[in-house]
Amino acid sequence: MARNLVISMLGLVLAAFAAVEMQAATPSGTGHVTPGQIKALAKQAHTPEQFSILAGYYGQLQNDYLKKAAEEKTEWERRSQIDAGLAQKYPRPTDSAHNLYDYLMYKASEMGTLKTKFAQKAEADTSVAAR
Repeated sequence: MARNLVISMLGLVLAAFAAVEMQAATPSGTGHVTPGQIKALAKQAHTPEQFSILAGYYGQLQNDYLKKAAEEKTEWERRSQIDAGLAQKYPRPTDSAHNLYDYLMYKASEMGTLKTKFAQKAEADTSVAAR
């Protein structure tokens, strides 16, 4: 009896999980878009609206990386004020913060390049459609 109850509860949980996954898998214009959906959209995009969605997505990622980089820069500056002596092993906390800041700036630059690429494609397709 308890085994049947556990199996039925497990079935309900799996059904609810599947329903949530199906709802998340359907892209909506204003909702959250997953990285997998963006990758698929980048491969098959051909309308200005799709290129605009991609440009907006990469623009948002660029802003997120820039915000994280600004936070990491303040941490890097805070850590560089600490004088713990010359005998510190590499990587020092200052080096770690610096490396993370550099990585975040690199990713922000990469996202900016993708944003510009898709924004230009959206503009080019819009101008061609207007003719």
